[in-house]
Amino acid sequence: MDAFKLITLITAVLILLKIAFGVSMPKLRKELGAKVIRYPRVLKAIYLALAALLGWIILPAIPMVIITPILLFTSILTGLVFIEYPKSLSSLIKEIPSTPIGVIKKHWLNLIIWASLSVWMLASLPY
Repeated sequence: MDAFKLITLITAVLILLKIAFGVSMPKLRKELGAKVIRYPRVLKAIYLALAALLGWIILPAIPMVIITPILLFTSILTGLVFIEYPKSLSSLIKEIPSTPIGVIKKHWLNLIIWASLSVWMLASLPY
């Protein structure tokens, strides 16, 4: 099984487990989520490691003009989840720094990643 099929298999199984777990045991899922979120640095390290691993596999193999619509699709699906929680989202929005330097200090890594991807997206367009 190649890397893409393995990633697909793992992702599909994890999604189905998450759905089954979230629907059948929502209280336990909330409790687990509350415990996990207490360690944001560990979570960030795990997410960065997974992003780097998947990027190392995906980015050289698939053209950016294919990846870009998939990123947009995934972002929209993620947004659909957040829309269901307007009070929490409002609270989250209040935590966003209100000065440019504050935004840069808090989100410098995300800004670098997304700016780099955006430049790569533009460079991949045929002229």
